[in-house]
Amino acid sequence: MLKNRIYLLLMCILMSCVAVSSCSFSKKEDTQQSSEKKSKKKSKKKEDKNKKSIDESDINEDKDDEEEDAVKETLPPKKDSADYREVKQLLSDEIGDCLSQDKVMFTLTFTEGADSWSWEIIKETHDGADYYYYAPIDDPCGNMRVLVVEDDVLISTDYGGTWTATTGSYGDDTIKTYYQYINYLSFLYAAIENGSDVKLNDGGLNRHVMVINKKEAEKLDTDPVKLGIIDDAAKLKAPLAYEENNQMLKKFDSDNSKTYVFGPINSEFSIMESVRDENGMELYYTIITRVPNEVINDVEMMPLDGLYNGIKNPK
Repeated sequence: MLKNRIYLLLMCILMSCVAVSSCSFSKKEDTQQSSEKKSKKKSKKKEDKNKKSIDESDINEDKDDEEEDAVKETLPPKKDSADYREVKQLLSDEIGDCLSQDKVMFTLTFTEGADSWSWEIIKETHDGADYYYYAPIDDPCGNMRVLVVEDDVLISTDYGGTWTATTGSYGDDTIKTYYQYINYLSFLYAAIENGSDVKLNDGGLNRHVMVINKKEAEKLDTDPVKLGIIDDAAKLKAPLAYEENNQMLKKFDSDNSKTYVFGPINSEFSIMESVRDENGMELYYTIITRVPNEVINDVEMMPLDGLYNGIKNPK
């Protein structure tokens, strides 16, 4: 009897241990499953978050591409630096050649509406002295001639028949007209250097077009030494005339703009300045052309030093 009771007690203890162990294992399994579920949820959330981040990145990249394309459309086309260097070199070479020659000739034409005036300027250097000569072209009433040698200014009002000394502005005006050509070239060079747009070959073969407004012109420094065109300011023997011309180039009326067409035509280099109003209508224009050296002797009556000596020492 006692033996049976002891056996029953042992069985109860054993069953209790099994129950406790079973509950513990079940709880552990539930905890493990719960952890796995949470881990899966976290992984899924992380994946969703990463996917969302990638999607947003793609959208942002697409948006950036669209904005970049829009900016590109509004920007002017990039300039071909090689072509622009070539144009600048063309202007620089022309200035250098013009200043180095002992004999240079220009023709100028000014047109406003139906009225037009043309004249020629010749500049020669003899024994270190500069001679300047002014004469109208194709003007039956243009009987005036001007000859400038250093500070000596002579004027004729009978087509060069007789000459008298004068102290008026004729001498300065004649010298300024010569330097006007150099000013135009330096002005165009400075504008390209400053970023102004040039329409290459738009005015014909080797003829380039540039439009400049007042705001652009005011920023230009046309000093040929600073621009690196010449290495010695002494080559500009009349710096005052050069500077006065420079100020005229920067002068604009109202909202006017200036259009320049420049480049070589055959063996001649010419520049046209067209002044236009705010509506683009042309008000007036000036054309200055350098006559080829080989043509000057055919146009000129005699060397200017011979003309001057003949006036000073008549036979």
